[in-house]
Amino acid sequence: MIIEPDYNRLAWISAKLHIIDKRGHFRLLAPNNGQLLLHAEMQQQRARNLPVRIVLLKPRQVGWSTWTEAEAFHDVYHQPNTNAMAVSVDADSTDVIFGMAKRYHTSHPEPLPTDNTNRKAIIFSDPHRSAFHAQTAGKVGVGRSFQARFLHCSEVAFWSDAATQLAGLYQMVPEDPGTYIILESTANGMGGAFYDTYMEAKERVGSGDFRGFRPVFFPWYEFNEYSVDPPDGFEATPEERQEAQLHSLTDAQLYWRRLKIQELNGRIDVFRQEYPATDLEAFQTSGAPVFDAQTIEFQAKHIRSDIRYGLFDPHTGTFEENQGGSRYGWAVLDDPRGEEHVIGADTREHRLSDDKDLKSERDYDGVVVLSRHPSLRRIKAIFHGRMEQKDLGLQVLGAAKHYGSPWVVPEVPQGMMVLQVLRDAGYYRIFNRRGKDETFDPEDTDNLGFRTTTATRHMLVHETIPYLRTQSILIQFEVIVNEMRTFIYDKMGKPIHRPSKHDDLLFGLFLAMIGDIYCPRSPRPVILPATTGNADDPSYLDRYRDPDIELSYSGAVDPWEPGDDDDWGEETTV
Repeated sequence: MIIEPDYNRLAWISAKLHIIDKRGHFRLLAPNNGQLLLHAEMQQQRARNLPVRIVLLKPRQVGWSTWTEAEAFHDVYHQPNTNAMAVSVDADSTDVIFGMAKRYHTSHPEPLPTDNTNRKAIIFSDPHRSAFHAQTAGKVGVGRSFQARFLHCSEVAFWSDAATQLAGLYQMVPEDPGTYIILESTANGMGGAFYDTYMEAKERVGSGDFRGFRPVFFPWYEFNEYSVDPPDGFEATPEERQEAQLHSLTDAQLYWRRLKIQELNGRIDVFRQEYPATDLEAFQTSGAPVFDAQTIEFQAKHIRSDIRYGLFDPHTGTFEENQGGSRYGWAVLDDPRGEEHVIGADTREHRLSDDKDLKSERDYDGVVVLSRHPSLRRIKAIFHGRMEQKDLGLQVLGAAKHYGSPWVVPEVPQGMMVLQVLRDAGYYRIFNRRGKDETFDPEDTDNLGFRTTTATRHMLVHETIPYLRTQSILIQFEVIVNEMRTFIYDKMGKPIHRPSKHDDLLFGLFLAMIGDIYCPRSPRPVILPATTGNADDPSYLDRYRDPDIELSYSGAVDPWEPGDDDDWGEETTV
């Protein structure tokens, strides 16, 4: 089906509505390339007699808010008894948006009479009775008692509680042809209501169904204004040539890009945030992501789908694959293959993934089996689910037996039951933290496992980041890559998942990497000094030795600083 533009609408807007452009000139709104692209997307639903629902991911300064208000003003001018509402992130932004609509009205050559034109509303007189309203997203009860046929929500990714606020606003717009809901925003990281709406729409758009929200994104190089004729002798850098090849850029576009990056103090990452080339680049480089876009893109290219699901026998270590397609239990990619491994176990705390939403999911247990090849570590198996802690401990024990008795790094204190199950089974190849001047005591459970505090949470994350940046770890599991996309620094600088998202498997990986970094790679059994028992008597250690597992290995400690274990008051959950 070939969809034509609405020429009457375009002609009216360009002949009747005025703007102040970037140069400060008062002129008619002649649509630019980006605004015409947005109009064309709206036509895809409008021409099919469907409600228009657009989720618009925008770069900076392309005039899409201006065009959205023009479309809204067109309808309230031509249709009696029609309300339009614009809702923006804060009072200043709301004033700017309402200023556009007010200018459309006051500069119109044939303005309709009004009963009221104030700071937040234009209300036309009887018998027309249409109106344009503007409000701030933070206003309590916005939209609750209002009915509208055109709703424009601006900079949604930056709203304080977008999911709740949008839920109320949606109810005021009927599901009728000729109604509009336009969500627009620059990106603010991966996660949140705007990101979720955009990605859900993107997944659905390929089905040929034009109902519901349609995702709209245009890369910066689609806009004609983003090009400057380069000087004679212009030569692209290797990085620029790579971008040109990837996106078919002209020299004029490359030169504009170079000038813009110079304007941004050489920050390519900031350029990619403000002028993204892909929608994923927009989300990945905005907000405060822990992982950069290149790291995530590399891991996304190596996701595998040949996953087997099942459970490990805690007695034999045998992997028992599920029947009937069930995905419960472990997700396994590779068997041991003679490699060394390490296991990180992050146990759940029954916490909500969004403490502001009582309906949000609670956290999961996250266990990761990581191979220890020094140049390329691979995640071979994961457990992402919810189990009673004793059962989880038995599964960790079974995985340990299956993968050649690796070091296990359980998080404590939440993982104390997992730790106890391992000890009861005679499995003592457990990560041991101790002060630099302390002596290893196999009976002292207080030093086993990794204790997560405010300080050590940062240590966990930042010990792993360099290995991911240098592509020394292969994630392979899509669920972990998705957790990477929504793992951010919050306002206090704490690395954590976005509200309603998860980081359980990421912390399983971080714990595994602590084991990989600080535990020895080959079994070199030693007898360490002890505070109790006779260290000279070989039978002393026999009490703690599995026939196939040495009790302890030199180096299986973390670089603990004095006083860290006293940090109970600042305990931080993972």
